[in-house]
Amino acid sequence: MSNEITVGISVKLNELFGEGYEIYTDDVEQGLKEPCFFIKLLKVQNKPLLGKRKNRTYPYIITYFPIGGNKEMEEISEKMMDGLEYINLSSGDIVRGHSIESEIVDGNLQTSVQYDVFLNSAETTETMDNMLSDINLEGV
Repeated sequence: MSNEITVGISVKLNELFGEGYEIYTDDVEQGLKEPCFFIKLLKVQNKPLLGKRKNRTYPYIITYFPIGGNKEMEEISEKMMDGLEYINLSSGDIVRGHSIESEIVDGNLQTSVQYDVFLNSAETTETMDNMLSDINLEGV
């Protein structure tokens, strides 16, 4: 799922800013072509819910490496704050981002966003009805 979200973010950034910006999802040792974005998945959280359901949170940080100064980063920040609220996944699903924040750190723009996805576990969970039907209650 994280790969689908990363691709969704990349597609959204391309829609917002066009072809003039490189988008990196893997570490680059040297040779970043600025202006560019670097998408990084942070610590994923899993919260079990009732039955087979679970809520998984995917926090991302998108770093923008500018060619200009603060004014350029402020404009990019505004577009990202609105534009990353909804992304499309390859499955056709739309995921809503929340807790979107931007700040300028060490001359680069860092925007964080979280996407929550509700999933069904592949495991089968036996319900109480199934368990009771398996118990022989004769003679009780």
